[in-house]
Amino acid sequence: DPKGTPNSFLNVKRISSETQTITFATIPDRTMADPRTFTVASSASSGLPVNLNASGACTISGFTAPVDFTVTVTGAGRCTLTATQAGNGTYLAATPVERTFTISAASQTITFATIPDRTMADPRTFTVASSASSGLPVNLNASRSEEHTSELQSH
Repeated sequence: DPKGTPNSFLNVKRISSETQTITFATIPDRTMADPRTFTVASSASSGLPVNLNASGACTISGFTAPVDFTVTVTGAGRCTLTATQAGNGTYLAATPVERTFTISAASQTITFATIPDRTMADPRTFTVASSASSGLPVNLNASRSEEHTSELQSH
């Protein structure tokens, strides 16, 4: 009633926002020998899409869930992935979740055959074959070693 008589009703709608959480598993440390790309997944309890950002020694593609995100390691160091969900009319923004992991240089083994002793009468140049377990090239350096021997004489 436009005059404000006792028959007037006021409709009040209560608006409340629900909370939500992000699930994002811990990522184990890696080495440069591990595959450079791998996938991670995160989800929000609301079912809303999660955004993922990367900083440090990695990049990310597939920026919005529900697809798995592809992480690419760009070098040794630390990588931090941050999952966020901004919320909507029903859900509040979720607390961001960070996952940091370390990418270490991988160990390697260098192998080459034992080099036999040589004399000055042997050819001055010879070939030494070497390899690294990493597949990287091996650089060899030579240095000169002189052994001195002396004879003992009895008197």
